[in-house]
Amino acid sequence: MSKLKISVERNAAVFVLPWIIAQESGYFADEDVEVDLIPAGSYMLTADRPEADHRQVSPLAGQTAFTSGQVGVFQA
Repeated sequence: MSKLKISVERNAAVFVLPWIIAQESGYFADEDVEVDLIPAGSYMLTADRPEADHRQVSPLAGQTAFTSGQVGVFQA
């Protein structure tokens, strides 16, 4: 059986800390899982003005690593 590989964007500590602890504790290795923590990209959003219509704002905005396929886990 081939090793399972998961890519996760390394962003806010509240989301990625459990992944880091599990990796450093050897839990993924014990289960033959390889986790690649990808450094967060520059995905900060800026706007000239607030958007009045919430339907015009993408719920995936700022998640370019996920939408481009660089990582397989979406952390909202």
